Amino acid sequence: MKISKKPSNLPVPVLALLGLMGLLSLGLTTYSAWRLFGVGTLSWHIVQPETAELFVELIFVFCLLFFALERKNPWLRLCLLLVLLAVSCWVHIVFLPMAAAAVYLCFLYYLGKWQRLHLFGRKHALLQKNTEKTVFADALLGAVSVILLFCLLSAFHIGGAKKQVLALMGIGIPLLVWVLWDAHKRKQEMIQCVSRWTINREEAFVFAAVITLFLLQAGRMNLTVDYDSLWYGLRSEYILDNGRGIYENLGTLGVVYTYSKAMEILLLPFNSLPSHAFVLAFGVYFTAAGIFAFYMTARQWMSARFSRLAVLLLSTVPAVMNMSVSAKTDAATLAVQLILFYYLSCYWKEQKTSDLVLAFCALLFSFTLKPTSIVFSSAVFGMSILYFLYCKRLRLSIQLHDVGLIGVFLAELAAVCLRTWILTGVPITSVYTALFQKLGFSIRYPFEIPEQIDEEILRTVSLSFAEKWDRFLGRLYGVFLCPEEKVDMAHVIFAWGGLLFLFFLILGVLWLILRRWGQFSKTANEPHKEKRRLRQPSDGWYLAWILIPLSVGSLYILFDLSQIDGNYYNFVYALALFAGCFGISRVWQPDIRRAFVMFLFPAAVMGVTMSAVTNWAWQIGLTPVTVKNCGFFNHEKQEYDTWFAADGMDHGNEAIWAILAQNPRYRVIAVGSHPDTLLFPCSVQSYGDIAGSWGNPSVVESVDKFCTFAKYAKTDYVYIQSYYMCRWEDPYPFLCKLIYHGVLTDLVFEYGNVLAKVNPDGVHDEKADAQLAQFLSDDGCGYYPSDMPVRLK
Repeated sequence: MKISKKPSNLPVPVLALLGLMGLLSLGLTTYSAWRLFGVGTLSWHIVQPETAELFVELIFVFCLLFFALERKNPWLRLCLLLVLLAVSCWVHIVFLPMAAAAVYLCFLYYLGKWQRLHLFGRKHALLQKNTEKTVFADALLGAVSVILLFCLLSAFHIGGAKKQVLALMGIGIPLLVWVLWDAHKRKQEMIQCVSRWTINREEAFVFAAVITLFLLQAGRMNLTVDYDSLWYGLRSEYILDNGRGIYENLGTLGVVYTYSKAMEILLLPFNSLPSHAFVLAFGVYFTAAGIFAFYMTARQWMSARFSRLAVLLLSTVPAVMNMSVSAKTDAATLAVQLILFYYLSCYWKEQKTSDLVLAFCALLFSFTLKPTSIVFSSAVFGMSILYFLYCKRLRLSIQLHDVGLIGVFLAELAAVCLRTWILTGVPITSVYTALFQKLGFSIRYPFEIPEQIDEEILRTVSLSFAEKWDRFLGRLYGVFLCPEEKVDMAHVIFAWGGLLFLFFLILGVLWLILRRWGQFSKTANEPHKEKRRLRQPSDGWYLAWILIPLSVGSLYILFDLSQIDGNYYNFVYALALFAGCFGISRVWQPDIRRAFVMFLFPAAVMGVTMSAVTNWAWQIGLTPVTVKNCGFFNHEKQEYDTWFAADGMDHGNEAIWAILAQNPRYRVIAVGSHPDTLLFPCSVQSYGDIAGSWGNPSVVESVDKFCTFAKYAKTDYVYIQSYYMCRWEDPYPFLCKLIYHGVLTDLVFEYGNVLAKVNPDGVHDEKADAQLAQFLSDDGCGYYPSDMPVRLK
């Protein structure tokens, strides 16, 4: 924004109010920074040398990008940009994962484009044209088609990465021929497109800043992977498709194994590769796609300058950016939700049925990505339809290709939910299980809700209104101002977005006050078109219509839900930011508009700092820069050396690893540190998956119940980590019972770690007595002294 040199004509009360707002903005940001970085949770992180090195590198990369984007020659600009991106990815050892993800996403896009042109748009003039609208439609259609392909293979018990890659190659080779032919025909058009690429200084600044924040995330990709990714996001080759497709019951019990797995299915070919970055790289691209959809939507509502402002602010929200290097589905979910909002916006502006059809398809796809999207996506789509009806803008003209397109997305929804239904008896799990039970669905063993609820959960859900209110106020303080690492904020501090959200709420109140002073009226010299738009409140009311229910629902979640995650609210943050920037763009007084933008600057700086210091894996700094590398980091070898090699932690599990590595289809229950003991190269679930709040603790209440479960799950082994302290209950007396009754037999001991075969039909005999004695001895597990009484019956 250019600073005006003319003296302000604003009334003194308005200037005073704006000055107060400026002080409030600076004060709240300073307080938040002091609480977090000065005396709070992040006070150690912010002073580490790795953090200082990170900021130095970010500034250096930004300067290089800004220099490259300022070049006048578009071809030089493009070449410098590509070289900088490639070098940055190479020195942080993520070049091959980023390149492989880009190739796969291009394959999905062109697969969807071919289908649109030859199957769903042959008689539809609009869909025969390549416009910005079709970019998102092609990408979604291609992704859904590949998911359906893998589901179809699974229906015939065909699974595994090798067979999936062969199937993709069968499609990809003729598709590549078509793409090259199409590119040859459009060669001059593409050359002219690059030649006409112009960029001004402000655009170069925003573009460089956003790319720098993405490179920040890519640069930390090879650090320790986050908890949830190791738990279920990166183990699809063992817990989703273990060689016979996604519909095989692998005997896993935790609720995370029954979630809708659309993204995991889509990325199945990459899960068996030695680097986790081959999966994590997609999160960066998904986030970039979401921000691009956000920008395209903003261009329909506001000028290019304020659209860039919206994109820049969204890129500084830690809740959005920090999810881009996790195998969790949040980045993909937000991208699809923003595409959903884009097509709803297109329909609001133009009333074309095809836009509403594509919005509905995006809605269906989002359902298969993350359980919470059912609430947030449905709320936005449903409230939009109601507002279209209220404004008499809902005009539908369904054609045959529309029905076919919706049919594809409905088939994908059914195919993904079919897996959950086969396993559990309901199509969608998580908080929706009880709802489906009321609708007549029966929960299958062992997913039925246990009669005895965990005491902590019972205590939480039985809080009084006064206790919930006190907790709610504390959560508001944490979410908006200071997400210190406490019980409620543990999953918010690295997925935070509240400060900008709070400022936009304050700006909304200030907007209402200033409107009373008439500071939003345009002078007579302004274009007639702008005055006509000023008299139409429908755009703003549409945003309020969808945002107010989302905000109220989010507040209710803060009030009632026992655990909150910051990434729940990414869509809410994005829409609130969008509405706030749109509101600022509607202010006709330049001085007020400029002041509003300046008020947001401290929060944006705070957001960048939080994104740099925090991440879902709780690591600081970036992957050390190295020129000599093979293009990817071998996480498999690192995990083996760290946890299971003879010189690893706990003296290693080399012999046990060798046994379990013989067959990737071995099914193991690991009584040990969660999720680290899940890294064995076979189908492993932890004791926490069973006995924790996300499982069914009744399964381990008695020997008979465990034997019933072992037969159901076809469990081959139980692994016991030495000196493991379980957070749910002490498992060792129960393990002793299993050994005593011959259920756990043929024990293998290694540095106190134990691997036992599971025999559900085992009986107590002399061998069981001998193995129990060895298990209790110092040469065995070494956890209990041999004379400690154990109730075996």
